[in-house]
Amino acid sequence: MPDGSPGVAFATRTLADGRRESAIRSKRARIACVLGVALFSLLAGSVSSAYARGPSVPFAASCKYGSAPFPGYLRISTRPPKVKGDASRPGREWVRYAAWLVDPARNTVQVSNWSAWVRAGDGAWATWGGETSFKANWRGNYRIELRVEWWNQSRRISWQTHRITQYYYFDEWNTAWGGPFTSCMRQPT
Repeated sequence: MPDGSPGVAFATRTLADGRRESAIRSKRARIACVLGVALFSLLAGSVSSAYARGPSVPFAASCKYGSAPFPGYLRISTRPPKVKGDASRPGREWVRYAAWLVDPARNTVQVSNWSAWVRAGDGAWATWGGETSFKANWRGNYRIELRVEWWNQSRRISWQTHRITQYYYFDEWNTAWGGPFTSCMRQPT
């Protein structure tokens, strides 16, 4: 047996340019397999995301510098996103979200807990109470990224991510200093 594997016989012949026919067929089969898997992944991904995603809308965030305790901190906070269920699905879905505080290189600085569950239908917006906030080093530059997940009774059916890019800055005297800025960082006073 030409390839040395027991129990498998390959018929090979040498082509005019010196290549073996079985090697060429093997290479073609690998290419076809890779293309098939890629096509299946593409189609499966587009079907699930187009079918199961409900809309979600994030809000702008606030960025507050606090000077005490010395040397200070930044408090970055936002309201929970608004969500709806998917109009193409009957009934309502369970929805939750979590937030990540990231630096300009998208390194995670802090992560929130997952929110409580909220039921979202396709007819009206739903949201959570309160706010999501982080305290971080005052010398940093930060953004909040959100991940919203839609679930049926037993599994996640869709998810969506958002990066908040509007931050309104408040100084240590709680004076609205300006904005929106594209990230949260201490502004010169």
